Amino acid sequence: TPTGRMAENSMRQRVANCKTFFSYAVREELIASNPFRNQVSSLIENADGKQVISTEVISKVIEAAPDAQWRLLIALWRYAGLRKMEPLELTWNDVLWDQGKLRVRSPKTRHHKGCETRYVPLRDVEPYLRDVFEHPDAELSERIISRYSPTMCNMHKPFERIIEAAGFTPWPNLIKNLRLSCENEWLDRGEAPAHVIAAWIGHDIAVQNSNYAIVSDGHFEQFNNREICHPKKATKKATEPAQTTTKRRATTVSTVCLSPAKTQETNKKAREIAGFGCSGEDSNLHGVTPTCPSS
Repeated sequence: TPTGRMAENSMRQRVANCKTFFSYAVREELIASNPFRNQVSSLIENADGKQVISTEVISKVIEAAPDAQWRLLIALWRYAGLRKMEPLELTWNDVLWDQGKLRVRSPKTRHHKGCETRYVPLRDVEPYLRDVFEHPDAELSERIISRYSPTMCNMHKPFERIIEAAGFTPWPNLIKNLRLSCENEWLDRGEAPAHVIAAWIGHDIAVQNSNYAIVSDGHFEQFNNREICHPKKATKKATEPAQTTTKRRATTVSTVCLSPAKTQETNKKAREIAGFGCSGEDSNLHGVTPTCPSS
């Protein structure tokens, strides 16, 4: 590597592989113990070198490409999120024009069940595919990118020269950052739910969050510029119980609250029944001298 030292996660991955090899040897009783058992091998999150390559930059880089195949290659990395070697395995049978999909075979994940192939949207790379398809050489080759072999090639150096020809300095993680940029752009624009985008890119949500998704100040600006969504007004159904309660109260109040004249008449009848009338003939009804209540 340029620094003369392997990246931290690369070393940890190799230690993890050694642990697996020697664990198998212990189980088969070929050796007594695993010499790597106490070595740290869990991968760590590493934000170094993560960089979103804007569409403005990549458009100029594509313009500086020498031919249609290179333009398509860069577009597949940046606009379809393909891994470095995946475009080299594409054939014209993998282009499902009528369905708007591109079938991708992945050398990295093909040993996992169900991960041999995946599909990515065709929309953003279709113009570049058609440029190559209409070229006379396309009829002679089954593979779409015929200038490089899937088994042996070095695309970094020529790609760096194309970037420099476009007037830019090659960025770190040359091809992985194009893939990262594609995924973050889809997420930011809400092209599809996060789990769908992860499936298009070819990994799960955990890898998306730890290795690809980037939180930037632009997300705050994007959120603050959105229209505020106020809560909806209560529907008629929601207000029905409150209205019923109000009507019930009104009924109760109207029953209890009588007019002043009726109230006096009712009180007078109650006193007469209880033997507390104020008239002379009723005053000694029960041998008690009542006192007339004040009005």
